[in-house]
Amino acid sequence: MAEPPRRIPAPLPVEDGYVPPEKSKRGMRIFLVALGAVLLACGGALAWSAANRSEPPRNVERLGELGIGTCFDWSEHEGSMNVPVVNCNRPHDAQVMARHIVDDRAAWPGEAWFEEEYGPRCERTLRNYAPDAYDDPAIEVGWVATDEVGWRQGHRWVSCVAGDSVNKRSEPLH
Repeated sequence: MAEPPRRIPAPLPVEDGYVPPEKSKRGMRIFLVALGAVLLACGGALAWSAANRSEPPRNVERLGELGIGTCFDWSEHEGSMNVPVVNCNRPHDAQVMARHIVDDRAAWPGEAWFEEEYGPRCERTLRNYAPDAYDDPAIEVGWVATDEVGWRQGHRWVSCVAGDSVNKRSEPLH
Protein backbone atom coordinates (compact mmCIF):
# COMPACT_ATOMS: atom_id res chain seq x y z
CA MET A 1 0.00 0.00 0.00
CA ALA A 2 1.25 3.45 -0.94
CA GLU A 3 2.12 5.78 1.81
CA PRO A 4 0.23 9.16 1.77
CA PRO A 5 2.38 12.21 1.00
CA ARG A 6 3.82 13.87 4.01
CA ARG A 7 2.95 17.42 4.86
CA ILE A 8 5.78 19.69 5.71
CA PRO A 9 4.95 21.55 8.86
CA ALA A 10 5.01 25.37 8.78
CA PRO A 11 8.10 26.86 10.39
CA LEU A 12 7.64 27.88 13.93
CA PRO A 13 7.43 31.59 14.56
CA VAL A 14 10.54 33.18 15.91
CA GLU A 15 9.99 34.65 19.29
CA ASP A 16 11.18 38.18 18.50
CA GLY A 17 7.74 39.76 18.78
CA TYR A 18 7.39 40.59 15.06
CA VAL A 19 4.11 39.57 13.51
CA PRO A 20 3.96 40.12 9.73
CA PRO A 21 0.97 42.23 8.65
CA GLU A 22 -1.83 40.63 6.75
CA LYS A 23 -2.04 41.73 3.14
CA SER A 24 -4.62 44.46 2.85
CA LYS A 25 -7.00 44.68 -0.08
CA ARG A 26 -7.89 48.27 0.75
CA GLY A 27 -5.56 49.77 -1.90
CA MET A 28 -7.02 47.58 -4.63
CA ARG A 29 -10.56 48.51 -3.57
CA ILE A 30 -9.72 52.23 -3.72
CA PHE A 31 -8.16 51.78 -7.16
CA LEU A 32 -11.21 49.92 -8.49
CA VAL A 33 -13.63 52.51 -7.09
CA ALA A 34 -11.60 55.35 -8.62
CA LEU A 35 -11.39 53.55 -11.97
CA GLY A 36 -15.14 52.97 -11.95
CA ALA A 37 -15.79 56.65 -11.22
CA VAL A 38 -13.55 57.75 -14.10
CA LEU A 39 -15.21 55.34 -16.53
CA LEU A 40 -18.65 56.45 -15.40
CA ALA A 41 -17.74 60.12 -15.87
CA CYS A 42 -16.31 59.48 -19.36
CA GLY A 43 -19.36 57.46 -20.38
CA GLY A 44 -21.66 60.21 -19.14
CA ALA A 45 -19.73 62.88 -21.03
CA LEU A 46 -19.89 60.86 -24.25
CA ALA A 47 -23.61 60.24 -23.85
CA TRP A 48 -24.27 63.93 -23.16
CA SER A 49 -22.20 64.95 -26.18
CA ALA A 50 -24.03 62.52 -28.47
CA ALA A 51 -27.43 63.63 -27.20
CA ASN A 52 -26.70 67.34 -27.69
CA ARG A 53 -25.25 67.09 -31.18
CA SER A 54 -27.75 68.05 -33.87
CA GLU A 55 -25.64 66.80 -36.76
CA PRO A 56 -22.26 65.16 -37.21
CA PRO A 57 -19.25 67.45 -36.87
CA ARG A 58 -17.95 68.84 -40.11
CA ASN A 59 -14.35 69.28 -41.03
CA VAL A 60 -13.27 72.72 -42.10
CA GLU A 61 -10.67 72.64 -44.85
CA ARG A 62 -8.93 75.12 -47.09
CA LEU A 63 -10.60 75.54 -50.48
CA GLY A 64 -7.33 75.11 -52.34
CA GLU A 65 -6.79 71.70 -50.76
CA LEU A 66 -10.18 70.19 -51.62
CA GLY A 67 -10.02 67.20 -53.93
CA ILE A 68 -12.18 66.61 -56.98
CA GLY A 69 -15.61 65.35 -55.92
CA THR A 70 -15.48 67.00 -52.48
CA CYS A 71 -18.75 68.58 -51.33
CA PHE A 72 -18.85 71.62 -49.05
CA ASP A 73 -21.08 74.38 -47.73
CA TRP A 74 -19.99 77.51 -49.54
CA SER A 75 -22.95 79.65 -48.44
CA GLU A 76 -21.93 79.38 -44.79
CA HIS A 77 -18.43 80.69 -45.45
CA GLU A 78 -18.60 82.64 -48.71
CA GLY A 79 -15.54 84.80 -49.11
CA SER A 80 -13.49 82.62 -46.75
CA MET A 81 -10.73 80.30 -47.86
CA ASN A 82 -11.93 77.77 -45.24
CA VAL A 83 -15.17 75.85 -45.76
CA PRO A 84 -16.97 73.02 -43.97
CA VAL A 85 -16.55 69.78 -45.92
CA VAL A 86 -19.51 67.39 -45.84
CA ASN A 87 -20.40 63.99 -47.19
CA CYS A 88 -22.06 64.49 -50.58
CA ASN A 89 -25.13 62.59 -49.31
CA ARG A 90 -25.72 65.30 -46.70
CA PRO A 91 -27.03 68.79 -47.47
CA HIS A 92 -24.43 70.92 -49.27
CA ASP A 93 -24.39 73.64 -51.85
CA ALA A 94 -21.17 73.11 -53.81
CA GLN A 95 -18.90 70.39 -55.17
CA VAL A 96 -15.37 70.55 -56.59
CA MET A 97 -15.22 69.35 -60.21
CA ALA A 98 -11.62 70.17 -61.10
CA ARG A 99 -8.41 71.61 -59.67
CA HIS A 100 -5.87 73.55 -61.68
CA ILE A 101 -2.43 74.80 -60.78
CA VAL A 102 -1.73 78.16 -62.41
CA ASP A 103 1.78 77.92 -63.75
CA ASP A 104 2.51 81.61 -63.96
CA ARG A 105 5.24 83.57 -62.23
CA ALA A 106 3.77 86.97 -63.10
CA ALA A 107 2.10 89.37 -60.71
CA TRP A 108 -1.44 88.80 -59.44
CA PRO A 109 -3.61 88.67 -62.62
CA GLY A 110 -6.84 89.86 -60.98
CA GLU A 111 -10.30 88.38 -60.86
CA ALA A 112 -11.19 89.46 -64.39
CA TRP A 113 -8.36 87.29 -65.73
CA PHE A 114 -9.58 84.29 -63.74
CA GLU A 115 -13.12 84.79 -65.02
CA GLU A 116 -11.96 85.09 -68.62
CA GLU A 117 -9.57 82.15 -68.40
CA TYR A 118 -11.44 79.74 -66.12
CA GLY A 119 -15.13 80.68 -66.51
CA PRO A 120 -15.47 78.89 -69.88
CA ARG A 121 -13.12 76.11 -68.81
CA CYS A 122 -15.26 75.35 -65.74
CA GLU A 123 -18.42 75.35 -67.88
CA ARG A 124 -16.84 72.70 -70.14
CA THR A 125 -15.70 70.77 -67.07
CA LEU A 126 -19.27 70.51 -65.75
CA ARG A 127 -20.50 69.26 -69.13
CA ASN A 128 -17.94 66.42 -69.00
CA TYR A 129 -18.04 65.84 -65.24
CA ALA A 130 -21.82 65.68 -64.77
CA PRO A 131 -23.82 66.00 -68.00
CA ASP A 132 -27.18 65.76 -66.20
CA ALA A 133 -26.20 68.56 -63.83
CA TYR A 134 -25.10 70.65 -66.82
CA ASP A 135 -28.67 70.53 -68.14
CA ASP A 136 -30.17 71.39 -64.73
CA PRO A 137 -30.98 75.14 -64.66
CA ALA A 138 -30.60 75.25 -60.86
CA ILE A 139 -26.94 74.24 -61.03
CA GLU A 140 -24.50 77.12 -61.18
CA VAL A 141 -20.90 76.82 -62.28
CA GLY A 142 -18.07 78.91 -60.99
CA TRP A 143 -14.47 78.99 -59.99
CA VAL A 144 -12.66 79.67 -56.76
CA ALA A 145 -9.07 80.84 -56.88
CA THR A 146 -6.32 81.80 -54.55
CA ASP A 147 -6.47 85.40 -53.45
CA GLU A 148 -3.79 88.03 -54.03
CA VAL A 149 -2.08 87.33 -50.71
CA GLY A 150 -1.96 83.61 -51.46
CA TRP A 151 -0.67 84.33 -54.96
CA ARG A 152 2.27 86.29 -53.55
CA GLN A 153 2.98 83.37 -51.21
CA GLY A 154 3.13 80.99 -54.17
CA HIS A 155 -0.31 79.37 -53.80
CA ARG A 156 -1.51 79.54 -57.39
CA TRP A 157 -4.57 77.37 -57.84
CA VAL A 158 -8.08 77.50 -59.28
CA SER A 159 -10.89 75.05 -58.52
CA CYS A 160 -13.97 74.64 -60.69
CA VAL A 161 -17.06 74.25 -58.53
CA ALA A 162 -20.73 73.68 -59.21
CA GLY A 163 -23.78 73.64 -57.03
CA ASP A 164 -27.15 75.03 -56.19
CA SER A 165 -26.93 78.28 -54.26
CA VAL A 166 -30.69 78.36 -53.56
CA ASN A 167 -31.44 74.80 -52.46
CA LYS A 168 -28.93 72.56 -50.77
CA ARG A 169 -28.58 69.15 -52.37
CA SER A 170 -28.08 65.80 -50.68
CA GLU A 171 -26.44 63.94 -53.53
CA PRO A 172 -23.30 64.31 -55.61
CA LEU A 173 -23.49 65.94 -59.03
CA HIS A 174 -22.76 62.65 -60.76
